[in-house]
Amino acid sequence: MKIIQDSREKIPFNLSFYGFDIERRKLDCGDYSVVGYENFISIDRKKSVSELASNLFEDYVRFKKEMIRAKEITHFFLLFEFDLSSVLIYPNGSGIPRRKWPYLAATPRKILERLKLLYEAYNVKSIFCKNRADAEQKAANILQLVISGGNLDEIEFFLPEIKSE
Repeated sequence: MKIIQDSREKIPFNLSFYGFDIERRKLDCGDYSVVGYENFISIDRKKSVSELASNLFEDYVRFKKEMIRAKEITHFFLLFEFDLSSVLIYPNGSGIPRRKWPYLAATPRKILERLKLLYEAYNVKSIFCKNRADAEQKAANILQLVISGGNLDEIEFFLPEIKSE
């Protein structure tokens, strides 16, 4: 089986390293899928907390349209090339000048609230990784699970518990 890699991916994962045949073409939703299983599995990769925050806040109208399409996919994963601690210290390490921090819509709490909303409203599952190599390995494992007929319901994902203030 072939893996579909969205043609708009600028620096794609090297999934051919894992033995996959790659077909590059536009995906309506996400960055990676399996040929013939486009309505069953999709993985959308996020390289940084800043990219995620931009999607969840500044570019939310467009992103929400994608998440509405994602609801039609049985298993849709947001795969992060960073760990949860990077979200919890945001905007530290983001490259955003400190003078702009008070004006940011995205805070760690608000990011986690949006991730929870995405799960509840659209069944979008978030997976934090250690780094890009770890994210690439997890993407390969998920796609291999689809090809081998494994159970994707067993994949662990992050669901934030938000306590009211």
